Amino acid sequence: PPGDITSSIMPEPSLQDLIPRMRQRIRAAGVVNQAGARLTPGRFSAPVVVGRVCDPSPLMATEAALGRAAPDRLVRGLAAAALMAGAHRVVLAVNGEDRDLLAGLTLAAQGTRLELRPVPPRYPMDPEDLLCDLAQDESKSVPAAGLDRALVLGARELWDLANALDGRPPSRRAVTVAGQVAKPDVLQ
Repeated sequence: PPGDITSSIMPEPSLQDLIPRMRQRIRAAGVVNQAGARLTPGRFSAPVVVGRVCDPSPLMATEAALGRAAPDRLVRGLAAAALMAGAHRVVLAVNGEDRDLLAGLTLAAQGTRLELRPVPPRYPMDPEDLLCDLAQDESKSVPAAGLDRALVLGARELWDLANALDGRPPSRRAVTVAGQVAKPDVLQ
């Protein structure tokens, strides 16, 4: 409250001060979306922000690898995106068949308002399909579930948002090496 003695000793930054600083760091870092276009955090505006940790192909493992490497980083990136978008709902959609990934992200999301939602694997898993799966899980249509204007960000985008906030450069492109190879892996 105004006049509170603690506010004069340890002033906390207001959201009005914090959000522009976050946007500035993200712009300076040059975070890009999955298509390679720069993310413009000043244009983030969505009632719902959905983070996706569901690889779009059965041969890909990039999003799962990022989720296992640092689940707290993905949760932090998603929280930053939700704050900048002014979202009232935050969802993290995770491949429901990957129990280890789900457990790590559940632990990282404890104490947050984030909804962790296991979704069935679907290939291809594009943003529209993901929103349909989330709405179907609620037995609603996409508009009735409030997902028609949702902002969907993949694991790499969430990772890079968190990196930008820490003053780190965006990650290098991660590539899944799979198929008839001696050792399938995710390389950066």
